[in-house]
Amino acid sequence: MINCPDCIVCGKHLKNFADGSHGNWCQPLEALEFISYGHYGSAEFDPMNGSRLSITICDSCIRLAKDQGKVILINNDGTLGNV
Repeated sequence: MINCPDCIVCGKHLKNFADGSHGNWCQPLEALEFISYGHYGSAEFDPMNGSRLSITICDSCIRLAKDQGKVILINNDGTLGNV
C-alpha cells in the first residue's frame, strides 16, 4: 500500500482508505485522486511507458474551486452539467 500524496492545493495530509489488496493505488479519505498517464501537450510529463502521476485534492479545496467556477462537470454524453 502506498501513502496518498498531500492535497496539491493546501497541503493537507490525506489518509489512504485502500487496503493495498489491488496494488499501489490511492483511495484518499475526504478527497479526490486524479491520475494521468501523460498528455501529448505536456512538456512536463508524457513518458509513454505506463507510468502515472497521482494528484490529490481535498474535498474542502474542491468545494472552494467549485464555488469559484474553476471546476466543470462533463456528462457521459459530452454535454456540460452543473457541479
